[in-house]
Amino acid sequence: MSNVSRFCTILGALALGGAATTTARAGHVYGGVIDTNGTPGLQAGDALAFVVNSGATIGQPIANLPTQNATLAAAGGFAGLYLTNGITFTAVSNGLSISDPLTNTYRPAHPSAAGSGSLLQVQVLSVTGPAGATYSFWDEATSTTVPAITFTIGTGITSGTALFNLTDLSLLVGSGVNGTAPTGVNNPPVDPYGHMHGRNVTFDQPGNYTVTYIVHDANGIYADSAPFVVGYTTVVPEPATGVALASLAALGLWRARRRRA
Repeated sequence: MSNVSRFCTILGALALGGAATTTARAGHVYGGVIDTNGTPGLQAGDALAFVVNSGATIGQPIANLPTQNATLAAAGGFAGLYLTNGITFTAVSNGLSISDPLTNTYRPAHPSAAGSGSLLQVQVLSVTGPAGATYSFWDEATSTTVPAITFTIGTGITSGTALFNLTDLSLLVGSGVNGTAPTGVNNPPVDPYGHMHGRNVTFDQPGNYTVTYIVHDANGIYADSAPFVVGYTTVVPEPATGVALASLAALGLWRARRRRA
């Protein structure tokens, strides 16, 4: 981990309250496939879902999440917006993607993984909250200065396409057998595995929001998931936390500009 990444982690812990009483943290939410077509096993035509990633109920659909806090940013690239990055949407692996190009370590196959050729996306289906308020999804892979998706309550999508990829199409892939070296890039996807950080959600007005998401296969192999609802509530941080949030936002903007330079 670089010094900048460590600094981001420390600031993030400070800004997001290090204590469970201040912020509901969902962590990773995993997209996969569940058996819905009446034929045993997973095939084309089965439906996507957000699934449990480990434990006795691995592969089963998960319930809706606890309410996420969106915290007012006092300065930096998100100044004046209520910001949260508590959820990392991920697609589980079918075992063909390489997770670390330096060590040739492969992700083990997940029992609910989508098959080769699928391209999993999350769609913002609807947003409820204060009239005229906006929900924005920010994708670091695209831009940290312009949101990838903006949904205005009462109007609908006002920018973007309402969809973002879970699969990183530049991810190296290989056979996954006995550490075989990667064979190329994941485009078209051999493994729909996705795990991209640096994504944020913002709201421009205080209040309580509900956002309905679905998992969608852009290549049409699997049916859409059932709706998945996440609640968000806006909060104004304590002064010390506000300083940490401002520093984190400013550092994120600096990193983005440095990458584009």
